[in-house]
Amino acid sequence: MSRLTEEKEITYAFNVINDFFDHTGLYHAIKDTEHLIRSAANSKVYKKRIPGDLLCFKESFEELAAAAFAISSMHSERDQAIIEIEEWNQSPDISILEDFVLGAPSTDAFEDFPRSLTCMQYFNPYKAIKKFVSHMTELEWKKALKVLVEYALTNDPVDAEYPSYELMVIRLRMLQLIEACHLLHVRTNLNKKPEEGKIPKSKKK
Repeated sequence: MSRLTEEKEITYAFNVINDFFDHTGLYHAIKDTEHLIRSAANSKVYKKRIPGDLLCFKESFEELAAAAFAISSMHSERDQAIIEIEEWNQSPDISILEDFVLGAPSTDAFEDFPRSLTCMQYFNPYKAIKKFVSHMTELEWKKALKVLVEYALTNDPVDAEYPSYELMVIRLRMLQLIEACHLLHVRTNLNKKPEEGKIPKSKKK
């Protein structure tokens, strides 16, 4: 693969990530993931929204996963997405909003802070992406999403296909991927400057 082709694929992968959050948003992506897992796990049919919305989320997540696999396979890491860890403090500083919030008048910083990532994954979102791609192949993830949607739209629980423990691992990896990609979206969109009235950026001391 030529360097130019590789750069185009990485640019496309980041464009997919940006489009995902421009259209879906972190809050709704997390909620849709939770609803999908819960509906598939119990004997109730998915009723949060129309089935078409669930299918749209599945397709959008598949594209996000494909972007993650592309980034991982090419070992492409954008430096601005990684926060240097200070020796004296290895816990995230949540007062630095620019690390996890892409400023907007209606943005709630509390909702934008990732809750499924480890501290190390917060500092370096690529670690969460590596966890996601190492858990299953891209084809296996597509199969899992297809199965989850099918069971979410029926009265049968998905435990015959994915036991409870595996289902919880799938849920965690999906949430971690969404939150990690959101951090990439925030930290690599350097051209998107907060406008007047948006959440101010906190400066590092």
